[in-house]
Amino acid sequence: MSVLQQQLKLSQPYIDYSPAKHLLWRIESLVGHTLYRRPPPKAGAHPPLLHLGCGGEKFDGWVNADFYNFHDLLRNRRFVPDWMLDLTRPIRCPDGYWDGVFTEHTLEHLTYDECFFALAEVHRMLRDGAWVRVVVPDIAKYVAYYLGDPPDERFKRLPKGPEAISNVTQCWGHKSVWDGQLLCSVLREIGYSNVREVAFNEGSDGRLVKDSAERAWESLYVEGQRPT
Repeated sequence: MSVLQQQLKLSQPYIDYSPAKHLLWRIESLVGHTLYRRPPPKAGAHPPLLHLGCGGEKFDGWVNADFYNFHDLLRNRRFVPDWMLDLTRPIRCPDGYWDGVFTEHTLEHLTYDECFFALAEVHRMLRDGAWVRVVVPDIAKYVAYYLGDPPDERFKRLPKGPEAISNVTQCWGHKSVWDGQLLCSVLREIGYSNVREVAFNEGSDGRLVKDSAERAWESLYVEGQRPT
């Protein structure tokens, strides 16, 4: 195996087109939605704040929510969320419940149709005047690197331009890619107001500015408000 072949192989360890893995996800979704679908637990913050797609990063005083994913939960208790749900299905939560929602590097794991549905559910669950803050990988930054104008030195960990594009479009279980124009358009279409692209650690509701510094180099930040 050549050096280039080894390099490309190591750069894409998370591509998985396995039908078995997809079937497992479908089974977990069905079982979770049928047997474990619950209303949101009580939050430490009042009014309550939702961290959607928390993974192993939990915010004190928030409700930290993620997919059922039973096979991972059994292996690592760190990934047990406060609230299990499936963003591709109706969420058991009253209208106008949350005072703010933060989601980071989650929507790219859904198709565009699923993202539209999930963001509409968030809009339904937000209180009037409350904000959502959405963070996803920014395809525009990856394209800039491909074209020879890297916005951050950390892109050079993927030394070939096509590697970088493949990383954001095919790896990590990604099903959609986003730039600011598309994400803002989707939020406006759903009914959010005051939609805008913002910078890392910048936002209209300071409580929702929970951006991971480790992901800032590749991330896009967009916020929207449920109209009052």
